Amino acid sequence: MKKLTVYVAAALLPTIVLATNPNAKEGPRSTMPIKKVFVQPAETAPDTSINLASTTGKLLNSSTSSAKEIKAAAKEFKQFNRLTQNFATDFKGASNVHWTKGKTRYAGQFTKDGLQHMVWYSKGGRLTTSMVTYGEDMLPEDVRLIVEDSYSNFNISSVNEIRQYDILVYLITLENAKHIKIVRVCDGELDVYREFRKG
Repeated sequence: MKKLTVYVAAALLPTIVLATNPNAKEGPRSTMPIKKVFVQPAETAPDTSINLASTTGKLLNSSTSSAKEIKAAAKEFKQFNRLTQNFATDFKGASNVHWTKGKTRYAGQFTKDGLQHMVWYSKGGRLTTSMVTYGEDMLPEDVRLIVEDSYSNFNISSVNEIRQYDILVYLITLENAKHIKIVRVCDGELDVYREFRKG
């Protein structure tokens, strides 16, 4: 898994847009404050990939570990076990689940109902933020009408639906022949988060 650091959920999309459109040139960022949310830093790196087997393995190798390492492994096992139990309840039917551990939280990626999801859980096992990616056909009608009213000459190419506690934000990628725009919709308000010119 590539290193992924998310400062705000919206920061994830420009990386994807630029990666898939190498000729895209970034435009100005939005200055409109639509609810300062999303996502707390999810420090992940290739060496932090974890599962219950890896945390159990640390405990089983206790003969070569110090008391401090054993205590840390036991704490990690307890945290991760609680998290996976909560996750199984929160997202029944999830498959291809991959977890990474950050300094203050766990980040997960998985597939459910054919859609790609990302979630962030606290070390206490509480779901803090979730993100699901889908196409225009699943976008709620009221949100779609808000976008189409302002950008009728653009097509919706993807949607990221982000929930953090009781706040819901849609990050919608729009494209036409010359431009790519990433817009945010929250509580009926819309602003342009990022925009790019196709090269």
